[in-house]
Amino acid sequence: KRELLSTSDVFLFRQPAWSPDGKRIAVFVFRQEAQSTGKAFLDVVKLDGSESRRLLPDWKAMGQPCWTADSKSLIVSGVSTYSQPAKRFQLHQLALNNGADHPLTSDLASYTEVSLSSDGSQLTAIKTDSKAMVWISRPNDFAHGDTVPAEAERIPALLWSDAGHLVMNSRRNGFPNLAVLDVQTQSFSALTNEHFVEEGAAMVPGTSGKSVVFASNRSGEFHLWRFDADTNKLRQLTFGGNYDEHPSVTPDGHWIVYTSWAQNVPQLRKVSAEGGASEQIGGYHAESPQLSPDGNSDRKSTRLNSSHI
Repeated sequence: KRELLSTSDVFLFRQPAWSPDGKRIAVFVFRQEAQSTGKAFLDVVKLDGSESRRLLPDWKAMGQPCWTADSKSLIVSGVSTYSQPAKRFQLHQLALNNGADHPLTSDLASYTEVSLSSDGSQLTAIKTDSKAMVWISRPNDFAHGDTVPAEAERIPALLWSDAGHLVMNSRRNGFPNLAVLDVQTQSFSALTNEHFVEEGAAMVPGTSGKSVVFASNRSGEFHLWRFDADTNKLRQLTFGGNYDEHPSVTPDGHWIVYTSWAQNVPQLRKVSAEGGASEQIGGYHAESPQLSPDGNSDRKSTRLNSSHI
């Protein structure tokens, strides 16, 4: 054996694949900053050690690639957007001359373990569908109920907006947005409908189910946002470099308590339901707050998913 390539600017080599003629190796290259910026490269290395790199901006992850029969492109399963962590593995065809990405699939399934037939005319992959159901009990009968198709999310949203409607996640536009389910007709209507990720929603009391707070990456990082159906307007509530999630609204609708992650350490913060400067709650590590429904106490009423109560 012999060393073909050695470089000091590379943090990780992944998924090498020989070309059909055995004269080149395609490999995905990650520099150190790729962990935070998503900047990966497709590197094609010849047997004499020469190489040529194509930038794959914003790519998050990729599986084992396959060369096409004409050696002009690669078929690969991967997540081609680092800024959309909820995206699933899709099939892509990457041109070797310039790294151009041609998506082959774009749906709710996940595709892995790609393989091409010996003549290069057929492609196969394992297709995994994530299926979930929402179970809704019958009125005043918690032992029996009915199910409605839903999507399985990392941090799902599921809450009553009023007696006949649920707010929940929906990927009907390809992204985990929010939708309203009519319990009687089992029909959906979009609450948000853009290419962003929405997680962990909470209703704002006193708005007749027309205002909802949720975490979203609409500004790049995950922060808290508020949507008001009456005005059809979105408002960003939290800012900064932390990762904000799991909002819980006080019974009077004035404050939102939430988890804010700073360098992988969770803390509780609160912000006005109208937005503004946020305040830290306590000096301990905690996450996933829940507020008491009576509203008779302040910070002590916050139940923490931690060693503190």
